[in-house]
Amino acid sequence: MTMRLVRRSLLSIAGLILLNSMAIAQERSQAAGEAVREKWLRVGEVFSLAGIAPGAKVADIGAGDGFLTVRLARDVGPSGRVYAVDIEPGALRDLRKRVREEGLNNVEVVEGAIDDPRLPRESLDAAIMLNAYHEMSAYTAMLRHIIDSLKPTGRLVLVEPTSRFVAQDRNAQRKAEVLSAQFAEDDLRKAGFQIAELRDPFVAELSRDYYMWLIVAHRASGILLSPVRAAGRGALPADRRKVITPPGENDIMRADLRMSADKVQRYISSGRATFLDIRSDAEYRSGHIPGAISVQPFETDARLSEIASRAGPVFVYSSCA
Repeated sequence: MTMRLVRRSLLSIAGLILLNSMAIAQERSQAAGEAVREKWLRVGEVFSLAGIAPGAKVADIGAGDGFLTVRLARDVGPSGRVYAVDIEPGALRDLRKRVREEGLNNVEVVEGAIDDPRLPRESLDAAIMLNAYHEMSAYTAMLRHIIDSLKPTGRLVLVEPTSRFVAQDRNAQRKAEVLSAQFAEDDLRKAGFQIAELRDPFVAELSRDYYMWLIVAHRASGILLSPVRAAGRGALPADRRKVITPPGENDIMRADLRMSADKVQRYISSGRATFLDIRSDAEYRSGHIPGAISVQPFETDARLSEIASRAGPVFVYSSCA
């Protein structure tokens, strides 16, 4: 072998080593970036609210680069199933590549439509949309297909960006790539969902003006409605009020602690119940149960006489920590 060929071979080997090193560095950088993103977006909490567990069947709708998909695949385990849904050809190509390279045998990449995620009927324990719902134009049809894909006890979790100075017009919000939680609440109810939880904000301060909210919605009534739950601090005499103690983290399936959205709505419509909203003034102004009274926790004792004079049950609700 001539010296020229030796030099070419050495240069080729060096080039391969450099490319391999760059690829490894890129993978490490991506992994580090996603770890920060996971913590910042409170992914563990999102999964907990979605009920993600080994063996679960779940959809990542608007999966994009697969950030959520790979974490869902890890958490549901080999006995579970993840449907990674997107409509963009580039995203689908990248998803398939990532699933293949990471050996995610429990993931199925699904090419959805603008109005249909194309998921199997009544088969999912949960569906999650992270930073995707605000982009959807055919949201009514999309939600109806999603509700059809959930098991009777299935739930949908939305996490979306909004702005402190967002326009009231929905089209303007869509152009700004944000959405108010109130629009999503209305959409979900019209599609047949029951709202179980609203956290607004959920992820604070994306920037000076932007943050993210979270909504958990259930397919069926009779599931615990966590925003409306009594404080149960013994503030009122037992013979005057039915006190419902707040459910603990592991109490969501206790029958005695469940209240459907329909039942709450009947209380609201009848005018026989009093709802006390103990969230902050800003949260109260952003949206509250019709007729609810804004009371700060430190004011409760001072206003006992006023509260006790009201007929019917008293419900105290707050943001869920």
